[in-house]
Amino acid sequence: MADGLPGVAGVKAERLLKRKGWTRVETRQLATFAAEAWARAEDGTRVLALAEAHDLDDETFWRGLALVLNDNLPAARKLLTEDDTTPRQPRTQLLLARVLAAMGETAAARADIAPLLSSA
Repeated sequence: MADGLPGVAGVKAERLLKRKGWTRVETRQLATFAAEAWARAEDGTRVLALAEAHDLDDETFWRGLALVLNDNLPAARKLLTEDDTTPRQPRTQLLLARVLAAMGETAAARADIAPLLSSA
C-alpha cells in the first residue's frame, strides 16, 4: 500500500470521530473503520490508541493485530488466548494461528485452525 491511502482514510476517520453527535453504534463503526485503515497502513500504535479510546467491533482481533504489527508476538498470543469465555471470530482464530506459526509453534497453529477448515 505504497500509495498511502489507508493512512489518509485513518486520518479522515479520526477527524470524523472528533465530531459530536454520533450515536454509540456509529462511533463504534467509525472507530472500527479507522482501526482497519491504520492496520492496513501497518501502524499498530494508532490501532492500539483507537482501541484504548473507543469500543471496536471484535476488539480482541484489532488489539491482537496491532500487537503483531508492533512485533510483539508474545503479547499478541497472550491477548488472543486469554478470553476463553466467548467463541473467537474466524479472523481472530486465523490471527492466533499466524502468531503461533510465527513463534515456531506450528502444531498449535494447525490445531487452532483445524476447526475452521472442517467447518468450511
